[in-house]
Amino acid sequence: GHWERRAPMKTSRSEVAAAAVNGRLYVVGGFGSEGSVVEEYDPGADRWQARAPLQAHSLLHVWPGRAVAA
Repeated sequence: GHWERRAPMKTSRSEVAAAAVNGRLYVVGGFGSEGSVVEEYDPGADRWQARAPLQAHSLLHVWPGRAVAA
């Protein structure tokens, strides 16, 4: 294998939660942002897009085929 440079996330941050769901990567929260940022990565298009922000004190739950912030 080898490493390949892909599109960078729009929001720089650390200590995030991440989940792969239905072929997309979701990166949630983290330090270095206001903590409510949610971004979705589409590897086929090599593109990040912002999703609805988290509400205060949310948790990310992941089941096969689904991710839910509650």
